[in-house]
Amino acid sequence: MDLVQGVRSKVAALRATVPERLRLPLAVAAITQAVWLVWWAALYPGLMSFDSITYVYETTTPGTGSPTTRSSTTPWCWSA
Repeated sequence: MDLVQGVRSKVAALRATVPERLRLPLAVAAITQAVWLVWWAALYPGLMSFDSITYVYETTTPGTGSPTTRSSTTPWCWSA
């Protein structure tokens, strides 16, 4: 019950900071994003495996991964 009261108080505080004219558009946008997330997770569960996340991390974070994964994301003139 404490958790519910804590969430309610945080939602009320957040709601008080958002102007009234923006509440409906923001609610619609949040619900739409949630629906798209559920749809994506239901239809594409295999797209984000541990290997996929590791590859994305290693190719987008400087100083990680092997030189071949790093150089595959850098322009040819920057690779050593």
